[in-house]
Amino acid sequence: MIDKGISAILFDCSTLLRWNRPVTGIVRAQLEVAKYLLGCPYKTIFVAFSPDKQALLQVSKETLQAKLDFFAHYSPTQKPFNPLSPLKRLSAVPSRLKKFADSMQHSKILRFVERIQFKSNQLKSYAEGISSELSPLFLPPIARSTRALFNKETLFITMGLDWEDSNYALLYQLKHELKFRVVGIFCDAFILKNPQWAASKEIVASFMLHFYRLSYLCDCIASISEYSKDEFHALLSAHRIAASPLVRVLPLGNCDKPKEETRDSAPAQAPVPALRASAPLPVVTTPTITLHRDPISGELIGDDSPESAPALEPKPKESRRHKLSRKNVRAHSSFYVLYVSTIEPRKNHLLLLDVWQRLQQSNLRFPDLVLVGMRGWGADLFWERFKNEKTRQHVFWYDDVGDSELQTFYERAQFCVFPSFDEGLGLGAAESLAHGKPVLISSSRGLCEATQNLMPTLDPNAPESWADWILRLSNDSAELQNLTQKAQQFTRRSWHDFAHDFIEFALEKKETT
Repeated sequence: MIDKGISAILFDCSTLLRWNRPVTGIVRAQLEVAKYLLGCPYKTIFVAFSPDKQALLQVSKETLQAKLDFFAHYSPTQKPFNPLSPLKRLSAVPSRLKKFADSMQHSKILRFVERIQFKSNQLKSYAEGISSELSPLFLPPIARSTRALFNKETLFITMGLDWEDSNYALLYQLKHELKFRVVGIFCDAFILKNPQWAASKEIVASFMLHFYRLSYLCDCIASISEYSKDEFHALLSAHRIAASPLVRVLPLGNCDKPKEETRDSAPAQAPVPALRASAPLPVVTTPTITLHRDPISGELIGDDSPESAPALEPKPKESRRHKLSRKNVRAHSSFYVLYVSTIEPRKNHLLLLDVWQRLQQSNLRFPDLVLVGMRGWGADLFWERFKNEKTRQHVFWYDDVGDSELQTFYERAQFCVFPSFDEGLGLGAAESLAHGKPVLISSSRGLCEATQNLMPTLDPNAPESWADWILRLSNDSAELQNLTQKAQQFTRRSWHDFAHDFIEFALEKKETT
């Protein structure tokens, strides 16, 4: 017995085990909580869904530790490590269960959610719609090996890319029978608010179904910011979902170790006003993309990605430039601005290409732009413009940067930028300040919260404002020093503290109202 009526923690690490790239966002959060549980005295059983998602398999601590070591020593030449491949099923799963899972995937998920949405105007809640759609479906028996992992005193933690890697139908059936507790996490709902940023309608429908089931499955949910908490409740209200899980804000970590306090904390700064009022978000045309899972990275990608991304060629050597050298030779100069983010439409990389085009036309000194992040979906226009030889004289992209080299990228940058249209928190912006680097951000509420209202906020649709600020910070040392001093007021939060707070939250009894 752990305490508070909990006999054991079941931690779903499915996403972590399937991921084979540097960890980002929610995958980083899952990694840190797994690392914390490996080192704490609580009885923890690590589990993962089988490749067909029809059963939960127990994962040994040695296997999980090997995966954590893979991330800790990541390099682009490292052989992918997928511990789920050699795992054997502990018992056969009836073919009826497989048929049920297949019926809830792909195009049928889309039709399923569309039927519920159509009925929502006439129904009291989504629960009535879901029940009417599910009632004709037969739920087959769950494998005995999976059922044996649970009892009424189990605490089940789910916090990965669950819309891809989990089986909510199986979990919901088990919870309905055994009444154990479930704790999850909620980051953002940008796909539901802005479907033009999703790779397909199917992804939007899948995420809607994920949100519905997460709401009813979980007793408690951690949100990564006050903004994401408000978004969660807004979705419950908008879709008349009657679920009422306890939601608490638990900000993500932004550094490995907190800054040592050498003096009393400075008083909180007043918010820095935005330079311009935020303009309406642009509509991005949704391309037709066939999604598939990358066998190397484990993430879903579109067919446009490999061909669209140009191969990087080293920049011709110039004696005046001091090159950064780690394990790989990097072509950018030592005078650069950094943006750490996946390349996708929501992240607004096109604005930065517009900005650097303006900078190249100026007569003032300006830095290189370094983009660090993996390829996302639907960025055809970015890659087309990135092929331009003049653009690539000052704009550089790397998708093979491990954690240790990323620290160096942050430390040597002049400052950072984060022009994303919408963020639940904006981890990259928080990491910038944790490294003592100023960051120019868009007026997204999540980014303002992530930077504790210390940094200037700019209109994500105004390249002239971004160009002006970048030139000022690049040519006025006093201006840059002023923002750097503000960055020192940032309150750092270690990943260990986040993991500790998450587990303590998960172990709490749900408050009664």
